[in-house]
Amino acid sequence: MKIPTTANSNAREYVLSCQPFNGAKNSNSVNGHSISGVRIGHLYVVWSYGHWPMFVCDTRTDTWFVNADKYSRTTTKQQGQCRPHGKNLASLPANELTRMVSIARDAA
Repeated sequence: MKIPTTANSNAREYVLSCQPFNGAKNSNSVNGHSISGVRIGHLYVVWSYGHWPMFVCDTRTDTWFVNADKYSRTTTKQQGQCRPHGKNLASLPANELTRMVSIARDAA
């Protein structure tokens, strides 16, 4: 399945529907895109630069988490572009979000 590419400013529609996407290309990113959304088991994860989790959704319960830690000015801007408006977001530190993703990845 080919993952659609979209402008970062249009990523919210993918995030709200928990659909995989790639944002703008970025050669310094782990995955080649400045933002991306992927499914890992029952989780939907929105990454900044392929390694910093901005949002995580447990798709079984539609429970959303937002990264409470700051990373950079550009990641803060990306977070605003992707924020799933209308969803209640529980704040967790980056290490907790990363742990959730690791557990889901190991289970998948």
